[in-house]
Amino acid sequence: MRKLSIKKLPVGGTEEHRRGHLVGPGPAGGTGLGPRQLTAIDRLARRRVEQGGQQHRVLALLEQLQRQHPDRARGLSQVRLVISDAHLGIRAAVSTVMLGSAWQRCRVHFVRNVLARVPRGSAEMVAAAIRTIFAQPDADAVGEQFDRIADMLAPQFPVVTGMLQDARTDLLAFCAFPVAHWRQIWSTNPLERLNREIKRRTDVVGVFPNDDAISRLVTAVILEQHDEWQVAERRYFAEASMATLLPQAAPPLGDPNIEQHQLAS
Repeated sequence: MRKLSIKKLPVGGTEEHRRGHLVGPGPAGGTGLGPRQLTAIDRLARRRVEQGGQQHRVLALLEQLQRQHPDRARGLSQVRLVISDAHLGIRAAVSTVMLGSAWQRCRVHFVRNVLARVPRGSAEMVAAAIRTIFAQPDADAVGEQFDRIADMLAPQFPVVTGMLQDARTDLLAFCAFPVAHWRQIWSTNPLERLNREIKRRTDVVGVFPNDDAISRLVTAVILEQHDEWQVAERRYFAEASMATLLPQAAPPLGDPNIEQHQLAS
């Protein structure tokens, strides 16, 4: 079972070589054992005219991850949740490839989208009201508070209420998972520290001669972080909470351990 976070990472360089690097599905991809790990890196052009091309690249990346690999029995599987912003290319690719998985819209990016539609003087009040939705102790309370805030904002900010109602399912996808996981899965914030480190390292270089040069640096930074995650003493998801989500796999037929257990019974 995996929870995946997909995000475009900001990098430096000249405008000609400035690109978004897609880290997906991870590094916030949680395996059944709990730690985060890097699953794949791909380079995406940032130009708006290439929106369709971005969707194709994300789609190809996810399909490749699901194919069988020579060093393991199968590719990426049992994806339960994908976390990203509302980027149309990412969302369309996920809905096409990751069938059966839920999609969590990043709450931080959603609030930014909302604040772009309200007067500056009311921004803090609206943001604070929306944050109360995510401060509830359980899923039922989250749903009730969501409706309460949508109704409260409707008279003065009908556009915000409409945005909330349209995004309800995507914003509250985290409620289907253990409360202990909520902070890690309701936004892409766990990737922001990595984003800052990538930006810091690329800003030091300043100007890159070509795309390959920036890709090598970004990949090296991300791999360093991946290695740190693997040896970290604290797991990203607690093993006990992950166990509540993992299906109980049936032992293979013909396993001598099964026969011994049956005889002992």
